[in-house]
Amino acid sequence: MHIPEDHEYRFRIANDVASTLFVMAGAGTGKTTALVARIASLVEAGVPMESIAAITFTRRAANELGVRIRNELERRSRYSTDEASALCTAAIAQLPGASIGTIHGFAQTLLEGWGGIIGLPMVFRVLDTVASEVRLQRSWSAFVESAMASEEVRRLFGWLADLNGDPK
Repeated sequence: MHIPEDHEYRFRIANDVASTLFVMAGAGTGKTTALVARIASLVEAGVPMESIAAITFTRRAANELGVRIRNELERRSRYSTDEASALCTAAIAQLPGASIGTIHGFAQTLLEGWGGIIGLPMVFRVLDTVASEVRLQRSWSAFVESAMASEEVRRLFGWLADLNGDPK
């Protein structure tokens, strides 16, 4: 049986539930497997699923992570001690409201819940790529138009243009 060189790190990720860890590794190295094991260990240690955030970068990866967490919790609910089994079963029931998603979704949830404290309007929406590019272009055009209304700015751009055209 092959034991990976990083076995000690994988074991720590999965079982050292008293520590906060940052895990960085390349594609296909087992990060998701380690994260799923860690989340299940946290649940068995009594941490409610609603207190755990599992964040990734793509929706596809977030969906896969959610499925794998459910599968692992179901497996552990069948084979763990009675107490751990009950905790896993409770966590499965909490999965629909759990913070398993993308970094963008997590940030949006935080802003929706706490944005008022920093002065955000209570109702806002996150723009998709096309809408944000259109908004940026409109904002930039309005800024340039406003700036060019200033005599000082027009003189500055004229001076910069003169510098650019000067072969010195």
